[in-house]
Amino acid sequence: MNSSATGERNPPRLLAINDVHMTAPRSVREALCELYADVLGLEVLAGGDDETCLRFRGQPRSGPRLIIELVETPEEKPMRRQALLQVEGSLAPYAEALTERRIEFEWSRGWFFFDRRIGLLDPGANWIELISSHPF
Repeated sequence: MNSSATGERNPPRLLAINDVHMTAPRSVREALCELYADVLGLEVLAGGDDETCLRFRGQPRSGPRLIIELVETPEEKPMRRQALLQVEGSLAPYAEALTERRIEFEWSRGWFFFDRRIGLLDPGANWIELISSHPF
C-alpha cells in the first residue's frame, strides 16, 4: 500500500503483456540503474546487472520485466518502445525525487479526470511514462 504521509511507495507496475526490451549506450549504465532502481523503485534482477544487459521488475513479481540491452553505439533514430509504469496513488513523490536529481520531466493529463502522467526520457533516450492509478 502506498503511504503518501510517510513517503513510502510500492514499486510501479510495468504495463505490458510481455517483457519490454529497450536499448541504451553502455556509457549510461550507472545512470540507468539510478533512475530505474533508486528513483522509480524497480527491483534489479539477479544476473541483470552485467555489461550487456540490465533487467528490472516492478509489481507484481510475476509480471513482465524491463530489459535494457547495453550497446556500444545505439542506432541514430531507432524505433523506440516506451515503458508505461503504473503507480499507486500520487505521482508527487516521483516528481519530487526527479526534481531533486535534476531530471527533466513533464506533467500531462489523459482522457479522464483522474488520469495524470509524468513523462521523461531515461539516460538512454527511451521514453517513460508514470501513470497514477486511482482505484474506485
